[in-house]
Amino acid sequence: MKKYFNYSLQLKSLDDPSKELSINVQNHDDLFAIMERLEKKEIFEISTQAQSFAIGLKLLTEEVLRNRDNPLFNDFFKALSLFIQKIKQHDING
Repeated sequence: MKKYFNYSLQLKSLDDPSKELSINVQNHDDLFAIMERLEKKEIFEISTQAQSFAIGLKLLTEEVLRNRDNPLFNDFFKALSLFIQKIKQHDING
C-alpha cells in the first residue's frame, strides 16, 4: 500500500479576514522535504517563493496524477513530467 503524507492547509485573506479556507489533503511526497530541496537549489531569490512554488506544484501534481486517466490531463501530464524532471536536474552551479 502506498504511503501518503497528510496535511492541513489554511488560507486566509489578509485583505478580507472574513475569507478563509481550511482543507485536508494527501500527497505522496513529503512537502517539507521538497521545499527544503528547492530552497537549496536557489532557483528563487526569496525562500517564501520556493515554498509557495513547491506547495502549489505538488498540490497540482497530485491531482493530475489522481486524474491521469482523464483525457483532459493527457497533454498537461506529459509537459508537467518534463518540467519536474528539469527542476530535479537543476544545478546551482550551472
